[in-house]
Amino acid sequence: MLSATEAELTGRSSFLGRDITLRLADEGLEIRRGSEVSRVDYGRLAAIGLGARAPLRLALTISPADGTARTLRLRCTASSDAGARSFVRSLIARVAAVQPTMPVVLGPSRLQWLASWIGLLASAVILIVAAWATLTGAPLSAVLVPVSIAAVNLAVVVPILRAGPARTYTAEQAQHSLPMPGPG
Repeated sequence: MLSATEAELTGRSSFLGRDITLRLADEGLEIRRGSEVSRVDYGRLAAIGLGARAPLRLALTISPADGTARTLRLRCTASSDAGARSFVRSLIARVAAVQPTMPVVLGPSRLQWLASWIGLLASAVILIVAAWATLTGAPLSAVLVPVSIAAVNLAVVVPILRAGPARTYTAEQAQHSLPMPGPG
């Protein structure tokens, strides 16, 4: 029997967004958004994608066999990151029992990975130009805004790049050696 944190995960799609509850039912995953409830049977899943940008921030991509993939970006309301990890491990264990060869993709998407490299390069260019401007006598106040923008950009892209590119496992492999993506 699963505990409450292993069987259910509640979060918000954004700061002002409505609650989303993911629940592990016997036959499939239930996704509850307000009064709207949808269900995806474990046997109909073609793939699961999982990315985490920070503790309690989870991106879960559910890809049913019919091709209608849904990415749920959640700010988990669980009291700890361990609750979110426990839920994900339980989800993968249930899927592995039905479809042991189903792909489980961990880490940032290809688009995130590429955009992060572009962001890193843009930040490097901004910092180099700001240093050059400072060395050639530009006032410090003229360089503060671009440097601040580059610093914020680096705070976003560096954790994504540190997580590494997406890695694909089978559900059976992921069940036994699930390296949770992202920091923490």
